[in-house]
Amino acid sequence: MTRKSDSLQRTREDRRSLKTLCRSGTSKNRQHPRARILDLLDRKVPPAASATPLSCALSTVYNVKRRSEAEGVAAALSEKPRSGRPIESEGTQRAKLPALACSPAPAGQARWSLRLLADTAIALGFVDHLSHPAVKAILKKTACART
Repeated sequence: MTRKSDSLQRTREDRRSLKTLCRSGTSKNRQHPRARILDLLDRKVPPAASATPLSCALSTVYNVKRRSEAEGVAAALSEKPRSGRPIESEGTQRAKLPALACSPAPAGQARWSLRLLADTAIALGFVDHLSHPAVKAILKKTACART
């Protein structure tokens, strides 16, 4: 069974906002192609012909069209929040960890270990809980050497 390819009908305000988004280069990475898809569909360009110049899949065109029909233009242009666990530590908490790693190692230790850094950060009250793999990820992003 083939998909319906009838065009979308937009209000004058929606057309104006889509054209503004298509012309400006300040939109988000995924918002610009979605605006172009909606603009092409509004001009009665078939979905298969809309996907080719934008280098996107035909299913993307149909998904944007379906979401626009169901929830409106603004919902079709924006993304829904993604699933996954949010980052628990804030930027100030993350900034204290590399500073701790760059400080001299505690007495009796040759250098900071990941577990020692995690335990010390909890003891000093930087964070409530922190695992050593999380310490590794934070230090990797800041290019901090523990030696």
